[in-house]
Amino acid sequence: PIRNHSWFWHSNEDHLLYDLTDLVEMYYQSVGRNAILTLGAVPDQNGLIPQADMQRYTEFGQEINRRFSDPIGETSGTGYTITLTLPDHSFINQIVIMENIVSGEHIRKYHIRGETISGWKILCKGSSIGHKRIQRIPPVEVKSIQLVCTESTVEPHIRNMSVFFSEETNDKKN
Repeated sequence: PIRNHSWFWHSNEDHLLYDLTDLVEMYYQSVGRNAILTLGAVPDQNGLIPQADMQRYTEFGQEINRRFSDPIGETSGTGYTITLTLPDHSFINQIVIMENIVSGEHIRKYHIRGETISGWKILCKGSSIGHKRIQRIPPVEVKSIQLVCTESTVEPHIRNMSVFFSEETNDKKN
């Protein structure tokens, strides 16, 4: 529930609403790790969603849109290495990868390299992608990034790989 561990509405419990930072972290830990996030909406005594809850849902949606609606660059493709070349060197701190899962999830291990001013560097590693994986990394200036699939059951098909920079991104990494 959006009200921390409160499954039913009670008056004077607006203080139990998760704050925006907690909701964003929940998003990264669920949607950003190939899962879903279901936030329970608890109606009040009139059968309506309380205004405070609606305000928090709105803030949460706006924050997710702010972070992920304007990619610096994006690509897609098939193969064990997918390269995204940016028009200019750009700072990034989030990489969103989406595998085409029509025939299942196939990528078992991968790493992402970035072409920095001083050469190629591994930015992060992972063990699955699935529908969506969000990798948060320390800010780095890159010209290109490469998704390198090191273990997969079949040739990988990446539906989308996008890079972003968000100033409020937590320092927590996954």
